[in-house]
Amino acid sequence: MEQSELIDPDWVALTWVTRGIECFFLSFRVSEMNRHSGFDQFLNAMGLELICKGYLLAVHRAEYKDLREKEAKEKVNSLARNWGHNLRNLIKEIKNNIGNETIQPFLEKEFRGFKQKENPHQKNKDLPRTVLSAIEAAYWESRYPVPHPFYKDKLFSVDGIEDAYFDPLCSSDIPQFCYEFCRVTLADLKEKYDISLPISWFNQKMPGDEGERFGNLLFGARKKDFFLEN
Repeated sequence: MEQSELIDPDWVALTWVTRGIECFFLSFRVSEMNRHSGFDQFLNAMGLELICKGYLLAVHRAEYKDLREKEAKEKVNSLARNWGHNLRNLIKEIKNNIGNETIQPFLEKEFRGFKQKENPHQKNKDLPRTVLSAIEAAYWESRYPVPHPFYKDKLFSVDGIEDAYFDPLCSSDIPQFCYEFCRVTLADLKEKYDISLPISWFNQKMPGDEGERFGNLLFGARKKDFFLEN
């Protein structure tokens, strides 16, 4: 079998991860225009899903790396579809590879500054408090009118004001969660698979001052750690 007939697992992982980061960038741009549109958080949810699947495709490379290109792409598509859209399950599988100590805090991360009320009908008292639950809700609520919005079900009520709520889907905790998780997965991809982001891709897709501001938010002081100069 000729090497040219094979698919590069690093390319597969990067294709999904970079698409996820592009979703984050578009969310960043939308939020600067209208932070309360809701579409920015849908894009963050999509970006997080793509990055999770990109990481898992690197982990599961043995399932497609020796197949011919057409069959390999079909296998990749099948894997991604079978993983579905459940972010919690995707992150739990990533936890099995990166480790509980690093990933479990993401599953439990709560909103900062929200005094949430207990819902007596909610069996799992911890679930309503998590940022991840809000991201999962944003995936649907930003696209469809829903009868029970996340903030009302979870009782993010404002003290002393009747029928007034904080809306956690507008919180900056959501993009911060996504960016932090992205950094963790990128660091592990680099350490275990020597996969880094092409700097030329970033400069082309996220140019100028806007791209610089976004890059500072996404990568912080560690920006150079994640890029391959090319």
